[in-house]
This record gives sequence, C-alpha cells and structure tokens, in this order.
Amino acid sequence: MENVIKYKNVDWTLPLLFSFDAYIIAMSKVAKELKIKNPITFAYGMMPTKWTGGRISKYRTQDKKAIEKHLKKVIEAGTTPLFTFSKYFIEKEDLNDEFANWLLDFGYEHNCQFIISSDLLYDHIKSKYPDAKCIASVLKFVFELEKVLETGETEFYNSLIDKYERIVLRPEYSRRRLLKHLNDIKDLSKVEVLINQVCINNCKEAIREHSNIPISDYDENAKSQVGVFCPFEAYRRKNGLEKAFLVGNCYEKSEVDAMVENGVRHLKLQGRNYEKNSIFGMIGGHLFDSVGAYSEISSYMLDMINNDKKILKDLIITPRKN
Repeated sequence: MENVIKYKNVDWTLPLLFSFDAYIIAMSKVAKELKIKNPITFAYGMMPTKWTGGRISKYRTQDKKAIEKHLKKVIEAGTTPLFTFSKYFIEKEDLNDEFANWLLDFGYEHNCQFIISSDLLYDHIKSKYPDAKCIASVLKFVFELEKVLETGETEFYNSLIDKYERIVLRPEYSRRRLLKHLNDIKDLSKVEVLINQVCINNCKEAIREHSNIPISDYDENAKSQVGVFCPFEAYRRKNGLEKAFLVGNCYEKSEVDAMVENGVRHLKLQGRNYEKNSIFGMIGGHLFDSVGAYSEISSYMLDMINNDKKILKDLIITPRKN
C-alpha cells in the first residue's frame, strides 16, 4: 500500500490543530496498519491569545490541563503541532500574556514549532529559547509587501532563510515565479508552499482582513470587530465558484507535481472555517494518489472516529460560545 500516498518525499502542514484533531489520531492509526508514512507531518492552529493570528480559533479555553492532554495526544500520533502566533501587530505589553507564554513554554518543551510574523515576538521567543523553531508566516510578507517588492522577493526570502526554520512563500510569488527562481533560492529545504489559497491574486483587502483578528477571541467581554469586504466572495457570488478559483491562487495538480519534481518538500493547505466533510475531502484529494484509494481509507477513518471513543478521549475541548 505504499503507493497510496501521492508525494512520498513531501512533509505536509495541515489546518487541523484544535479543530479536527481526531482526524490526526485516526490517520496515524491507519498509517500504522497500512505500514505507510503518516502524511500529516505538521498540524497548525491555536487557542485565542494576544499573539494569535491567521485562522480564527474554533475554541475559547485556557484550561491548561485539558490543552496539555490534547496536545500530547497529537504528538503521540507522530504529528508536530505548529502554534499560529502569527498576529502581526503585537505590542510590547502583549508579550506579557501569561497564557501565551505558557503555551510557548509547553510547546518548546515538547518540540512544537511557532508560526510568527512579528519581529518583536520573534525576538521575545528567541530571548527565552534561542533554538526554538520559528516559521515565517505568509502574513509577514503580506504586511511587509512594500519592503518585499523593494528588495526583490527572492532576495527578501533569502535574507530570512538562515533566521527561520521555514518560510511560507506568498502564493502570488510561489505559483507564478518560484519554478523560475529555484536555483536562486538559498536553501530550498526551508521553503513552504501554500497551494490552496482562494484569495484573489494580490488582493487589496488582504492587510485589512488579516488585521481583523476578533478581539473577542481573547477577551470575552469584547464584541467582535466588524468584518471586512472580501473581493473573492464578491467575485464568487457574481461569477460562480469555478470562475472565482481561476482568479485566486489555488494550484492545479500539474503545478504541484512540477514543484515536487523540482525539489520542493514542504506543502501547506489552508482550511479556515471548513466543515468536517469538506476538509476531509480537500485533504484527501491532495495527499492521496487516487480518489479510490482515499475513499477506502477515509471511510475507514470516519468509522474509527465515530465509533472509537479512545480517539475522542482528551480531545474534547469546549467550543466557542459566539
């Protein structure tokens, strides 16, 4: 069954942490039974903190005991948790967030990694743990786009490669120019490519959208901020989903094949607010070699998730109220 996995040498980063964790456990069990590599190398997500950015949390809790059990189950499954500490506008006083620092301490102790975009937070993490593994979030390059373009995008990534464990490239760059610049990348093993971003190419609302982290995610007494206009959603409503994808940054299979054939080893999927069935189908379509192969495995995994109470034990965390 070793040929059931589409890309043998790829490490996948998936949006499952603190949202679809039972999937991680089930995949680990299936991989062991089939004697194949567990394809979920990394899973990212985060509880609400003053450092949280990117994906909006599905949960609101600071129950350290429950979170510790939760994370240990994921780690035991052979998947490395990535904490999305990727909020860009972090103030100095935010660095004192007790809960965020506890997560940092726990994560470092258990070989987790940290997705960040703030230089201030990077310095804070490295002052405590010089060998902590930090990943440059795609948000860093969204917020610093003017500097990126002024320096030259390939050159800007190269300037950070020694500093970070990995760098998540902007899809606008990776999809259209990466293959032309592979020989110019200082260390291709540190490049991570997001292959299913639906945002419109060079979206003018990106900074506003990614600045709109709901305050209520970490302050129960605050009201959520008003949502921002999304050009992709507007285009989708007017022209349909199929045409909307064409103006976004979702890769065709042939494009992913070309990157992998040319040495890219880190691929990432986004999945903000996906429903369970949608995210299972999306992940299966990218990770497995055929629809037939994944249909058999996914059916077995879903039965396992629904019927094996051991999988859900210690993974149950109170969902958000709002």
